[in-house]
Amino acid sequence: MSDICGNSGSHSMRFVLLRAAILFGFFFALASGLWSGCRVAEKPRTQERKPSAAHEEGLAALKTRSDGANKLLVQGKYAQAEMEWRAIISAYQRILGPEHPDTLMSRYNLASALRAQRKHDETVRELRAVLAIQERVLRPEHPAKMGIHNSLASTLQAQGKHAEAEREYRAALAIRARVFGPEDPGTMGIRSSLAYALQAQGKYGEAEREFRAVLAIRARVFGPEHPGTLAIRGNLASTLQAQGKHAEAERELRAVLASRERVLAPEHPLVLTSCYNLAQCLKAQNKKAEALIFARRELEGRRKVLGEEHPYTKLARMQHDELEKSLKAK
Repeated sequence: MSDICGNSGSHSMRFVLLRAAILFGFFFALASGLWSGCRVAEKPRTQERKPSAAHEEGLAALKTRSDGANKLLVQGKYAQAEMEWRAIISAYQRILGPEHPDTLMSRYNLASALRAQRKHDETVRELRAVLAIQERVLRPEHPAKMGIHNSLASTLQAQGKHAEAEREYRAALAIRARVFGPEDPGTMGIRSSLAYALQAQGKYGEAEREFRAVLAIRARVFGPEHPGTLAIRGNLASTLQAQGKHAEAERELRAVLASRERVLAPEHPLVLTSCYNLAQCLKAQNKKAEALIFARRELEGRRKVLGEEHPYTKLARMQHDELEKSLKAK
């Protein structure tokens, strides 16, 4: 289930998942900037094909066409964007060669259009093909590889291939941390995504260590009540609960709720989600009377903001009624 901020979770636990730093579009922009410096930063190991004077005009037209394809992506016209990028790639390969940075960047953009259409297998094939070329022509930890590793990881994760995603996240993290440092927001974002991939594999101890490390950095850099910091605390609580560390999880969830109550309205979706999560944690410890208090608060807020028939209201009602019935049966 996802809340209005795009955070996802299961029916039993809707913890906020800080994923913004690993969004496909983010690394599209990032990799584009890094790629543009490839030819300056490092001489390719293979000779790039030099365009003839006759091709210069064609390249200018391709640049214009590429801008149009990007606009199609922004407009959500993904199928049209895919067709455009395929044609652009074919032209770039003919004029500049298959290993030219502009050809590779266009293939990356094609992968973005494929991913947006949920064509995950095709996306993975395209990204792996680009990465294979990069492995041949760039040094092992060239920054241009970072976006590919990360986009590949997020696509694999969308397919449920969490072990493969973990490997790609680790590769992206190694480059990002070396280039930008451990306190860079993007570095922390990839590290959070790595922790999520570990959690999805049941590697809760490793996930906990990663979330704690990110939490410490975020609290120091952005402050303890920054939305991103609180999101990571929610992720940490999720991992703690999965290990049966309910008392520790409860402390984290109470801290998150208290911070959100100070800066957000009482019926803000994130406040209500925190109530839901805390109720779940208390229920797991058999603190059902207290859990019912937070479940009731969430239900009332959902009804007021979303109405009776919204899926979140129905889920809140389910938890509330289950707790109420359990307490009455005693």
